Amino acid sequence: MTFNEIWDEYITQKKKRVKPSTSSAYTATWLLIKDYFGDKEIDSITTKGVEKWALSQLDTLGKKSILDRLILINNIIDYYGYEHEVPVTKIQMKYIRWPSANIYENEVENVKTFSVNDIRLMLNAIAKDPRPRHLLIAIMIGTGIRIGEACALTYGNINLETKSIEITGTLERIRVDDSFTDEDIERMNVKLLRRTKNSAIIISTPKCTASRRAIPIPGELLKILKKLKEVYPAEFYIGTGAYNPPEPRSFRLQYYKLLEKSGVGKHLSPHSLRHTYATTLITSGVDIKTTAALLGHGDTSTTLQVYSHATIESKSKAMRSTVGKQFKDSMKLLE
Repeated sequence: MTFNEIWDEYITQKKKRVKPSTSSAYTATWLLIKDYFGDKEIDSITTKGVEKWALSQLDTLGKKSILDRLILINNIIDYYGYEHEVPVTKIQMKYIRWPSANIYENEVENVKTFSVNDIRLMLNAIAKDPRPRHLLIAIMIGTGIRIGEACALTYGNINLETKSIEITGTLERIRVDDSFTDEDIERMNVKLLRRTKNSAIIISTPKCTASRRAIPIPGELLKILKKLKEVYPAEFYIGTGAYNPPEPRSFRLQYYKLLEKSGVGKHLSPHSLRHTYATTLITSGVDIKTTAALLGHGDTSTTLQVYSHATIESKSKAMRSTVGKQFKDSMKLLE
């Protein structure tokens, strides 16, 4: 059988078992690789054969993006072997010979942050024009939440007793097609807000169990949210001040307009607010376990990998203020 033939079986089964956003991500990945893999017989795939394709992709893709595509291929191969009860051979990723000086391996290069002055400029602009979507940007700055988590926030998520924001859902636009019914979405236990021919806006559970969390709200921001919570019903979305939530695409446009209006000279994505929050925590001495919990990471290894630059800076800072200070004081005797 070819990958094209088994793909329809595979994705049909997946839609019954995973969140719509996950099956949509699988479909998006498949569309990126079907031209190469689609017509190939599953039995013909070898690690050495795939290696040539993988290395050719390094001109336009990072190593992680290529591996994500190969993981999907292996998942399809696994499914084929199990459902059709035939022996299969998976791609052995560990044997692919990546270039030794592989600049694509450094995922840290994708971690871009704002400076202290950038954040100050944004907050000043928000204070001058505190519309709902601007307030949501301030919340992202102060809590490090993901854009989907921010768009799903209602005033009911503000807990004044614990002075925290409770993350209980995530809003996202997913790709759908004619085969994806409303019943499919309902079976996944998500809330369908709107649907068009090719996409749907849903609110689902957070990314993982650890992503369901409570995050302390900075004092000045809490004062503002407390006043607004007294006015708005709990069901109203913070990003709109209404029953309908902000749509991620339009929210991004508002975010980029704020960057321009505030005078920030960087055109960084909303996710950079999260990177800035995490980096600030780590370099300020907050331990990795606490940082991971605040970010909603499933385990600390993710935090360590993504923010290795911050942990190195934090260690250097600690060394300078302790052992480094001892050397500085003692070495004066040799002068």
